[in-house]
Amino acid sequence: MKIIVQSPISFLYIDIFSQWTRRIQDARLFKTPSEAITLCLRQKLRSFQVILKFEEERYDATVINRLAKAMETGEALPAAIGFSDSPKPAFDSANW
Repeated sequence: MKIIVQSPISFLYIDIFSQWTRRIQDARLFKTPSEAITLCLRQKLRSFQVILKFEEERYDATVINRLAKAMETGEALPAAIGFSDSPKPAFDSANW
């Protein structure tokens, strides 16, 4: 599995120099999704998505950044990233 960061607006990828690139082959590879998110927050990116790429493309997954929206609206950050105190599952397909 490869973990990369992409702009959902321009569809560019972050490279090893923390610059944007069009080529997915030049995208920086992260060890964990947390590492990718941490870099984006340090770079103060307001819009990004972390992509988990697998050998078979049908298994690829995208984690969309909801932190920027939460910061703008004042939503609690744990709720923005899917954590909840309630007994129901944190993921709610109605939000997608």
